[in-house]
Amino acid sequence: MYIPPQYRHTDIEAIRQFVEQHSFATVTSVGKDGLPMVSHIPTDLWVEGDRWRLTGHVARGNPQWKNLKESPWMVAAFLDYHAYISSSWYARPNVPTWNYVAVHLSGPVHRVEGDALYEQLRRQVDKYEAHSKSPLHISDIPHKVLDTDLRGLIAFEMQVERVECAHKLSQNRDDRDYAAIIAELEQSRHAHDRLTAEAMRRERPVDGDAGNPT
Repeated sequence: MYIPPQYRHTDIEAIRQFVEQHSFATVTSVGKDGLPMVSHIPTDLWVEGDRWRLTGHVARGNPQWKNLKESPWMVAAFLDYHAYISSSWYARPNVPTWNYVAVHLSGPVHRVEGDALYEQLRRQVDKYEAHSKSPLHISDIPHKVLDTDLRGLIAFEMQVERVECAHKLSQNRDDRDYAAIIAELEQSRHAHDRLTAEAMRRERPVDGDAGNPT
């Protein structure tokens, strides 16, 4: 993705945490006809040293999995908080913009089948059930039901070869404008605005942040 130098983020541990926390991804692939296909799916990131793997699945009825056979390369985009930034908050007239944090992972993919598919689904269920009041285990699902569902899935694994992260959080604004943007976002009724303000405080402390004077 296009990332101006001032917005490029390279803290690999922070990127990993972002992907794990915001794991519902937009995945894009392109078939031989040159047309892109896009799906929105939960994913899991597995990190082993410097090696990153991204796993997920689509419904067998989703034709995107056929694209992956023809052109086995995928881009997974992760996005959460974002906010409109009004230039009326600046000290001088300017144009409005949008703040956001986004991560793209891309690489070759291969299909996962058999026992590996079952294990992938088990790990995903365990992950997302962890905070449930009464966590479900895959062994709780009747075998006949589970077997039918597994036949309806096409699972994949991506070997992540490229990691890109954009932190567009008004880094180009001076301290006065930066603090004004945070103040406006923190007063918003929209959760995404307030989360963006939190991200901006982490990016650059402002006056009043304990122990972090500007």
